[in-house]
Amino acid sequence: MQAWLKAFEADPGFVDTPEALVALREAQWPKLFRTRAIAAALMNLYLDPTTSGGTRRCIHSLLVVAASRGIDPTTRCLGGKTFEFYACHFRMHDVTTNLERTRASSRHSGVYLVGFMGALVKAASKRMRAGVTLEQVLEENQGHYRLEPALQSSLLSDQAGSEKDLRFEDVISAVNHPIADLNRSETKGVYKFKSHTLLPEVRQHLLHAGVMSYNLPLIEDLVRGGAKLGVRDGYGRNIWHLAEIVEANPIVSFIESLPPRAQAKLGKVRDEYGRTPLEIREWKQSRRNFYVEPRQDVRGRNESGWRSTVATQWATESMDIDMVPASEMTAERLISDHISVLKPVIIKDVLSASDELTRLFKRTAFESRYGGTVVSTGDIPYAATLGREEQRGVLSKLGRSADKYVFSRLHQERDERLIAEFDSFELVAGLPNTYWQFYLGPMESGAPVHFHGNAWNILMHGRKKWLMYPPLQGFYSTVPIRSWLKKGYPRAQEFTQEAGDLVYVPRYWAHGVINLKESIGVATEFLSPHIF
Repeated sequence: MQAWLKAFEADPGFVDTPEALVALREAQWPKLFRTRAIAAALMNLYLDPTTSGGTRRCIHSLLVVAASRGIDPTTRCLGGKTFEFYACHFRMHDVTTNLERTRASSRHSGVYLVGFMGALVKAASKRMRAGVTLEQVLEENQGHYRLEPALQSSLLSDQAGSEKDLRFEDVISAVNHPIADLNRSETKGVYKFKSHTLLPEVRQHLLHAGVMSYNLPLIEDLVRGGAKLGVRDGYGRNIWHLAEIVEANPIVSFIESLPPRAQAKLGKVRDEYGRTPLEIREWKQSRRNFYVEPRQDVRGRNESGWRSTVATQWATESMDIDMVPASEMTAERLISDHISVLKPVIIKDVLSASDELTRLFKRTAFESRYGGTVVSTGDIPYAATLGREEQRGVLSKLGRSADKYVFSRLHQERDERLIAEFDSFELVAGLPNTYWQFYLGPMESGAPVHFHGNAWNILMHGRKKWLMYPPLQGFYSTVPIRSWLKKGYPRAQEFTQEAGDLVYVPRYWAHGVINLKESIGVATEFLSPHIF
């Protein structure tokens, strides 16, 4: 073992050689606690963002061998996380199968779906345009969903293959598996889980994590292993509450196939807000729409300086999600009625026409302050990450065509004042906002249908049409929204966002947007302790 480590320390490229694998198989193996050096060395190199995909595949093979011979799962790696945490997090099933599992392993399994879904979907969407299957993308990445340099640099042409939409349901089916060799602590034990430093610890069971990850095979294995279906999480919810919240229809069907007595027992439980599972279902299926008097700029006046021409061919009269005026909404109600149950809502007129932020986003003021900012633009947001053409340039000098849509991350230091203004909104001030972006696009620009974690979006000036799909009806597209709409599209929940409106987009709800007017605003993803 010491000879192997010396060879690695002298040249980390040693892991790419066949000799490294042979030497690891033949090395005299130490006691478990003495394996920490090799466990940390290999996993830390795997985590290094500069490590290539080919090297990660070699490391993965070495980890399989090392785990089969015995590795201390509690070994501390980068960020203070354990070896077992990362092995579970990156779905290294052939590694975790051979680990001496600890009581903490179920909480690591609970982050299976959360960590790298976005990067996985981007990698798959990009590669599928070249005819690569989702299964091949998973194999290429060996469970590590960050975009590899090879993927980043392979700018695929439109002619390379068809632009197929990637269905959320297919992603779930491809990545969800039972956990091998569940131990008693995992089937019986409740644990406290902290998914992010900004969130509190939450009491849960692996059953709850399985529902939030849409992982029916795991739930069935847990039940066969003796897990009690009635176990409740820190918010008083059992698996039926959670299945209704995330709209995991296969898991709901599984629950409804249980004996009547077991169903009744689960169905009468109330969560911290006093709701039974069926009351959550009814609430999510209901619609709450208030009449809201249009603002001055909606009725025709335009003092923003941004162009007011309207793309009427894409307009909709539908309002297929809850619409609530800001006067009827509080931060507490936003969390209890919407965020805790993943129910979308549009909150009307959260900004008054005289608001300081409204003035800041008027064209003259905004270009004066941000016109010199270098941004990326393309026919879809973050086009280069999805293999499409992207241009960089000074904001004030960009053209105003539909293929010039700016979606740019706000800089934490440069834009500190702007972020602070939005962060102080009473409605969202208590949310752990993590990924601030501003967008600016001409009429008929927009975002293709895609999905991510919880987010809110506020439109400062302009008008936008939205299309939304619940998770298991959702998909991820790289086709520009105008082209996609022209081809015809599956029935969606549609609505219009006007200047001053805030939209809550729930976790993994697919959504596409087309700007009916030139539009500018701010969006951010945020964390929720209720569903992560």
